[in-house]
Amino acid sequence: MKIGLTLLVRDEHDIIKQWLDFHIPKADFIVVTDNGSVDGTRDILEQYSDAIQIIDEPEQNYQQAKWVNRMVKICADKGCEYVANSDADEMWHCDFHSLAGSMKSNTGAIAVKCRLYVPTVKDDQDIIDPIKRMKYYTTTGRNKNEQDCIGAWNKLLHRVEGFKSIELGNHKIHWDGEKLKIAMAPDGNHIYHYPMRLWNQYRFKIINGGEAAYRSGSPKQYSHHWKSRYDEYYKGGTTALKRLWFKELERNIKRLEKS
Repeated sequence: MKIGLTLLVRDEHDIIKQWLDFHIPKADFIVVTDNGSVDGTRDILEQYSDAIQIIDEPEQNYQQAKWVNRMVKICADKGCEYVANSDADEMWHCDFHSLAGSMKSNTGAIAVKCRLYVPTVKDDQDIIDPIKRMKYYTTTGRNKNEQDCIGAWNKLLHRVEGFKSIELGNHKIHWDGEKLKIAMAPDGNHIYHYPMRLWNQYRFKIINGGEAAYRSGSPKQYSHHWKSRYDEYYKGGTTALKRLWFKELERNIKRLEKS
């Protein structure tokens, strides 16, 4: 069987090399869409051009589902039978081939649970690599908003046959014809998720990601994690956003687990 990975990335220079080094050995084909990065991410991707296919997408309206569906089609054209759709801040700690091989005939996808790694006041700020620096995570959510979104933390390894489209967020699939089941990956399979890492990356991501999410015209519940923080920035500027950042560093440290 042939496994494809899709990656949508924008301005993730501090983690993109780690993602590529970690995932290239796991997949048979990888296609990456760079959404107008300006921080050096695109240069790093070019260093791996022998191992990945790169698409440049300059539009800044966050049409994630459209761009991911395009990449899935490319994977299918390359002969991939199964595809996982990732972001640069997600490390898939699983064996794609084993998971794909375990799918029953009526199963269209396997959902892999996320561990949400969060920056805390206990992190060693002298360590540049976020994966080595960030040791605290949750799988249950630290507040009602996170708990309500737990189901959306799962990402899917799915069949190409019968695939019609994926929804914004890569959490839900539409099938062409019969709706296939989604099974949960066995214990021991997780996605380690590092969305917010350092102040400058946080500021850049919230401002640019929030603006793009609003331009996309997506329903309010989509990209809520960006939109809600962007609303704070819109009301109070960088000062309000930085206050939110430090609040996140401090909050609910006792409810986190440590790797």
